[in-house]
Amino acid sequence: MSLFKEKIVAFGGNNDDLVWLYTAGSGDKNMSVLAETPNEVVHVKNGGVTAKYSGQKIKHKYIRNDVDKYFFVNVKKPCQTNWGTNRRLEYKDDESGRIVSIGANGTIGFLIFDSVLFLEQVLGNRGSYTVQNLTDEMLPKIFVEFYNHLLAVIQDGKLAYDQLDSKLKEIGEQLLPKMDSILNKYGVRVEEFLIMQFVKPEDLKDRANRLASENERFNEALLDTDRTIAIMQKQEGINAQGMKMELDKAGHEAALAKIEAQTKSEMEKMDYETKGVNYRELREMDREDVRVIGEAAAKVGEAVTPKDTVVVIKTENKGKCPHCESEITEKDIFCPTCKKKVI
Repeated sequence: MSLFKEKIVAFGGNNDDLVWLYTAGSGDKNMSVLAETPNEVVHVKNGGVTAKYSGQKIKHKYIRNDVDKYFFVNVKKPCQTNWGTNRRLEYKDDESGRIVSIGANGTIGFLIFDSVLFLEQVLGNRGSYTVQNLTDEMLPKIFVEFYNHLLAVIQDGKLAYDQLDSKLKEIGEQLLPKMDSILNKYGVRVEEFLIMQFVKPEDLKDRANRLASENERFNEALLDTDRTIAIMQKQEGINAQGMKMELDKAGHEAALAKIEAQTKSEMEKMDYETKGVNYRELREMDREDVRVIGEAAAKVGEAVTPKDTVVVIKTENKGKCPHCESEITEKDIFCPTCKKKVI
């Protein structure tokens, strides 16, 4: 019995891997390799294939300085993708006698069926191979000969140009074995080959017209958008101008009111001066009237109602104009700043 715990090596790639490689090292003396469905395991020693395993566990034989590689190849995972021709097939239609051209598109499904052949013909020095690799590398090989096979099917079946659309399934079924024969030499089998559509010059013309119409509608929509934006910007400018005018108007009205108040005060002062009124005596008389009214109200205990309006200069405001809060002296009857009467 070995003193070391046996190491089991199984497929360690991800779901997209079709081929995954494990290279044994000096630390893998007590190792077994598990070949489980859907993978086949191909053992390559020192660059040469020694055996292929499936559904079993293989005991690794370690020999110093040997290079042992175990390739896990998924032979059950299908790869399905869309295809389309990259050029036009031109031929003479027997029924109409005119030269016609067609393209085609559809779907194809294929998988690896011979793991050893695939490693030798396709993998090379790579340590892994994915579904995308298979699609990218196999499709170009198919379509090198696709046009010749398609033309042969059309001519052998004596299919008129106008009959092609109604024969999509039959043409695809006849092309499948021909496509399969191309890839068999690489260890790959084509399991499905469908033609979904033949693309004709009329289709291209209709498509071009649709694209032109869509572009025209798109450009019109852009113009409408540009016009809408321009109108909005113009309206914003008008609104801003109107607001500025309102602000200017308010400023002018305030300035005009201030000028009118100053003018009125000046005229009132000139009127008093014309009549020879003594400002000091007039102010003392007004203060005496206020004092007498206040004393009389206090004696009878009557409250001043809202409809009775009595203006009293409070002691704490004695040195300020009650209208504009400017500094005034006891001699001032009119405020030197706003020119209004202060008592």
